[in-house]
Amino acid sequence: DLLADKNYDQLLTFGYNNFKRTIGNNYFNFLVTEGDPQIRAAESLLSHKTVEHCSSIARSIPEDPASPCRDQRSYYFFVLLLWEYVKVLDSMHLADSLSEPEEGNPILVSSGGQNASQDLANSLIEYYSMSEGVSFHQIKRVLEIGGGYGRNAYVILKNNPDIQVTLVDIPPALYIAQRYLSSVFKDRRVFKMRDFSSYEEVRSELESASIVFLMPHQLSLMPQGRFDLSMNVSSFGEMGLNQIKQYFEELERITSKYFYMKQWRLSKNVFDETELCE
Repeated sequence: DLLADKNYDQLLTFGYNNFKRTIGNNYFNFLVTEGDPQIRAAESLLSHKTVEHCSSIARSIPEDPASPCRDQRSYYFFVLLLWEYVKVLDSMHLADSLSEPEEGNPILVSSGGQNASQDLANSLIEYYSMSEGVSFHQIKRVLEIGGGYGRNAYVILKNNPDIQVTLVDIPPALYIAQRYLSSVFKDRRVFKMRDFSSYEEVRSELESASIVFLMPHQLSLMPQGRFDLSMNVSSFGEMGLNQIKQYFEELERITSKYFYMKQWRLSKNVFDETELCE
C-alpha cells in the first residue's frame, strides 16, 4: 500500500508523460551516484579502454536541468557501461535494431547514434540471460508477474512479434503498462484489464490478443499450462511470504515449460522485516 501510494503521488504530480523519470525509477532503474557498487560491478565486466571511453563520453554530455539524477555524470557513465556490456552479449545483434521509445520522457544517453537507456540495457541483458535456456522461436505465450511499465515486454515483442505477452500487476503500474504498450504497439490487438468471472467468458478475445493485461487474482482463471515461459524480475521482495507462496503455486499450475526469476541475493522488506535470500 505504501509503495502504491508513492507511485500514485508521482503519477498525479508529474503526469504520465514523465513516468520514466519518476515511477520508472521505483522499478529496476537506479539513480546511481559516484562510488555506487553497481558502477564498480559494470566496470569489472569491461576492458580498461572501454571504461575510459565511457567515462570520457559521460563527461561530455551536457547537464539536463530537468533530470532527477543528483549525479548526472555518474548516471550517464553507468548507462554507457551497461550498453557496452550489452554489445559484448549481443550475439544476435538485437541492440542494432532497438532504441528506447521516447514516450514517458526517459533519460536518454546517445551511444553510436542510438537512444540508449538503463531500462533498455537491463532488458536486453535479461533477454540474453533467458536465451541461455529458452528458445524464443518455440515460445508462444509469455507471462510476466510485476512487469512495471513493460520494459521487458517491449523487448520480447520487438524481437518476437508472434509471441503473446501477458502482464500481471497492480495499479498504477498496470495502468501505465497498458497505456504505454498500447501506444508503442499501436497495430497490436490488446486485451485490456477488466472484470470477468471465467476463462470461457473471454477466451476468444484473450487468445486473439498480442498483449494481455490481468490483475493478480485473475491468474487463477487461466487454464493449466497456458504459458510457455513465466518470469519475475525483482518484485517478489515487495511481497509477504504468503503472497510469494501463492504465486509459486499458481506458476506451477499455469507454466508449461520455463520459469525465469531475477532477484536480489538478499532482500529485506523494510515494512514487515521479511527477509529473502538464496
